[in-house]
Amino acid sequence: PPKVRGVSPNIGLRAGGASVTVFAQGFYDKPEIKCRIGEVVSDGIYTHIPESVVHRFPNADSAVVCMAPAALCTPLPCSVPVKVSINGREEEFHPDDPPQFYWHDPIAAVGMEPTAGPASGGTLVDLTVREIDQIPLGLSNLVSCSFTSNNDDFYIILPAFQTGPLQASCLVPAGTQGFTMQVRLSLNGIEFEPGAGQIFYYAFLPEVTGIFGLKVGPEESATTITVTGSNFLQTTRSACKVGNFTSPAVVNADSESVKCFAPQMSSRRISEQAKGLVGEGKIPARGDDGQVCVEYATDGQHFTTTCLATFTYYTSPS
Repeated sequence: PPKVRGVSPNIGLRAGGASVTVFAQGFYDKPEIKCRIGEVVSDGIYTHIPESVVHRFPNADSAVVCMAPAALCTPLPCSVPVKVSINGREEEFHPDDPPQFYWHDPIAAVGMEPTAGPASGGTLVDLTVREIDQIPLGLSNLVSCSFTSNNDDFYIILPAFQTGPLQASCLVPAGTQGFTMQVRLSLNGIEFEPGAGQIFYYAFLPEVTGIFGLKVGPEESATTITVTGSNFLQTTRSACKVGNFTSPAVVNADSESVKCFAPQMSSRRISEQAKGLVGEGKIPARGDDGQVCVEYATDGQHFTTTCLATFTYYTSPS
């Protein structure tokens, strides 16, 4: 008899209607193929395994597509077994230890950070869902994000990475400066949350040109500095990088200057860094003259790299 290896997607919305593919070893094409999800029997369609999912079911050589019915159990999320019969006969539904199909209510993202980033894409955004929409860890095998333009003339679906019961992360695709995308979350890559999604803005590329006012500070205490340039945008993840030390940034109303934080940096810590005892991101990398580069990132991830703004540490007289 055929040996079922898994189903994908293994989860769908309460209303049903998702196409569920059952992967197996030994299926063959017959018009009598039937699927049984829980106690609901429906026609199945034989198909070959798409190249894009072969790696997920290496022991499967064939597949059958079934239609998920409306939820057959409560409370959600809950599951029922999935079986297939090649001949459509009751006694031939396989297997004895069937995979499970789950139902859930729509997942609504109520927050996203950061909300802006470069048009080149690559910003990692964290989507947060409501407490009642907790995503069971490891339940879904196709958690996804969709990115849709505001006029719905473009959309793309990309994999998401579940980072907790209330959070999933995904990488933003490339877009156009000054435009936005609606970001929605799905547990099966097919059915996405209804209504408007979270809004991601493709920011104009920031430029750092220098430092206004104080450009030097003592090693033994922190210094607030004002970085000048253009296209600075305040988000919850806006950040400055002084050497290799990253900290939150506060963008001024004119979008042409930003407050940054140059941390305390002792001579001992400089020495420790030189010996590889302190990792990147903990203290600034600095030259022999005490000078470090100051950069900015709208999303806290993609920093400018011009080094046109520099801050100099000095050692106070003892």
